[in-house]
Amino acid sequence: MTTCWTFSQDTIQQFCISRNAVENIVKDDKKCENLKVAYQKQQTFINNMTQENLIILQKNDSINQQLNQRQNDIKKVQKQLKKQRKQNFLKGGILGVITGLVLGLIINN
Repeated sequence: MTTCWTFSQDTIQQFCISRNAVENIVKDDKKCENLKVAYQKQQTFINNMTQENLIILQKNDSINQQLNQRQNDIKKVQKQLKKQRKQNFLKGGILGVITGLVLGLIINN
């Protein structure tokens, strides 16, 4: 048994504590310290993973921007091709009608 003293504003008291209780307190303190160290390691790991995820998300955003830009470029090219097809269709139609008229006139003569 170990004798301990407690102090407060009004009183001073003496109490006894067994060796076994002191050993249990020390063991609990060591467990708490081990948990604290493990928690700090996990926290560091989580912080590192979060940073890596942020970097990956930034790269993903950059790739998405490039993809959107390329899709817009493709849409512009497709519009230009449609315009050219319409113009070529009109030219071909007009040439076909004129050719038909000329051949019709030549055949009738």
